[in-house]
Amino acid sequence: IIDLYRQRRNILLEGAQGCGLNIHSNNYPDVTSSAPTIGGALNSTGLNHKQVDEVIGVIKSYKTKVGSGEFPSKCDEENGNILAKFGNEYGATTGRPRKCGWLDLDEVNQAIRMNGVDHLCLIKTDVFCNINNPFIYHNKELNQISKINDVSLEDNSFVELLNNIKEKTGINKVSFTTGPKRGEIVWHD
Repeated sequence: IIDLYRQRRNILLEGAQGCGLNIHSNNYPDVTSSAPTIGGALNSTGLNHKQVDEVIGVIKSYKTKVGSGEFPSKCDEENGNILAKFGNEYGATTGRPRKCGWLDLDEVNQAIRMNGVDHLCLIKTDVFCNINNPFIYHNKELNQISKINDVSLEDNSFVELLNNIKEKTGINKVSFTTGPKRGEIVWHD
């Protein structure tokens, strides 16, 4: 990779899981076996953090969890089932439904600090449109938001959600997906 960097080629490093599942986090034993952070992404590439132009944090419009451990933003069973159904939130190996909850901006803020996030990309927002009384979780409490009818900048409720995220995270570059297919994304300029 360092040769590509020297040739001034574009390089994309992609991580999986969430940084809250980092084996080195304080969430042990409810973690994965790797380090899904910017540090983990750089590991073994030959690159250092100063050679990264932009860190994009990808977040779902809601939260999912498997296993045990704390889940303060967990939603009620009815809304959890709706999110699991429309978001296809089932374990890849077991097929078990994932526990679903509201977007946890406290956790997002921790991930932003840990990874030096410059830009957020909100995904699965079209799934969130199926919820009649949505919430977000911030400062250890649930905050009700308006129902999102359409993932578009013409939908006032969706714009309100984007503004909430910007205000509560301090990240002004927020892109979003409009559906599940490749290319259904609106990039922030």
